[in-house]
Amino acid sequence: MQDSDEPNFTPERKAQALSVLEAASGADPRDCTLGFFSSDDFQWGIGGFLRFPSDERLFECLAGDLLMLDDEDPTPVARRVRHALSRFTGERRQSKECFDELRAALKGSQDLAWIGTFDELCTSPGDWPVKVRTAFRELADDLDPFGDPSGQIERSDVPEFIAFLRDYGH
Repeated sequence: MQDSDEPNFTPERKAQALSVLEAASGADPRDCTLGFFSSDDFQWGIGGFLRFPSDERLFECLAGDLLMLDDEDPTPVARRVRHALSRFTGERRQSKECFDELRAALKGSQDLAWIGTFDELCTSPGDWPVKVRTAFRELADDLDPFGDPSGQIERSDVPEFIAFLRDYGH
């Protein structure tokens, strides 16, 4: 997004953004491997995972489509997000520093909880992936009572895990 690309806060633009967000929500994470989890920035906010085929598309969503969920003009938040993104290029956009700046830029609009790949969600020892895998296993009917609920997602469990992710946070 360029600086001149101000969010066009019209009913038409909001409908277009909702369509993009719906597609990202329903995308198969085996094809669209990059994603993030975000919720509205209120206690007990409703959120969800959104998945994208490229980091460019993911960051465009953070600086535009996602902000169309707000009832107020998203321009100030969009400017903060674009400024944060302008400070990071290439692999630096995957850094914790970039994530922290994006989280701060979205404050008041969205609570950005996680950015990463589907593989990281399935295998990473990070706090957020472990939290999600544990929640998945707590709902699983065939949970091994002696197994590690935060353990990696096995290949055979991927379809069920994907279905779980589609509803997580709603």
